[in-house]
Amino acid sequence: FDKALAFVQARLMPLGMLEASLGLDRIGPDDPLTIIFTSGSTGDPKGVVLSQENVGSNVRAIDNLLHLSPGDVALGVLPFFHSYGYTTTLWTPLTLEPAVVYHADPRDAQVVGRLAREHHATILMATPTFLRIYTRRTPPDDFSTLEAVFGARARTLPVTANKAALGHMLGAAGAIEAVIAVLTLLRQTIPPTLHFDTPDPACPVNLITAPHAAARPRRRCAAGCPS
Repeated sequence: FDKALAFVQARLMPLGMLEASLGLDRIGPDDPLTIIFTSGSTGDPKGVVLSQENVGSNVRAIDNLLHLSPGDVALGVLPFFHSYGYTTTLWTPLTLEPAVVYHADPRDAQVVGRLAREHHATILMATPTFLRIYTRRTPPDDFSTLEAVFGARARTLPVTANKAALGHMLGAAGAIEAVIAVLTLLRQTIPPTLHFDTPDPACPVNLITAPHAAARPRRRCAAGCPS
């Protein structure tokens, strides 16, 4: 009965009435959407609450960058328990126009390549580790229809599985870290970092422990701190 009712509502009920019946009109941008649990690689594992707007703003940014259309087909190979996969391969296809084809194991290069070929995939959002697997184990023709690979310049980037050396710099986490660095320079504020209590003496940066505390202006260095 529930499935039949849902089918009738989805097909026949006006969108505004359907949203009201589901309570969607009472959801605000700051309301929690999900809780993503971190792996603890940079400290203690913790649950991070993502709001409706946290995910929604990223989806809008993806749409503004890629200009997705009904003719696009995304390859959904990233796990939903990570914010990268949760945003790009779950909510982006759900809220925008592209179709999506899923495979549970992103390391299964042969199956991922076959799905890309059979469904004429145009978008692949992955990590450097997975891309390296595909370049080694997947025939190039399988990905011949791809138009975007986790960013406009992905095809010109070297791919590595060494996360400690370059993985974060080339992947989604690196983009987040780059944005934080730019905001730090613009606002002259260094956000507090968990378990960071012994700064590198070679980097002349104040240790900020209170949230939103203003740091003294520092000399901007394009190449990073001197070694």
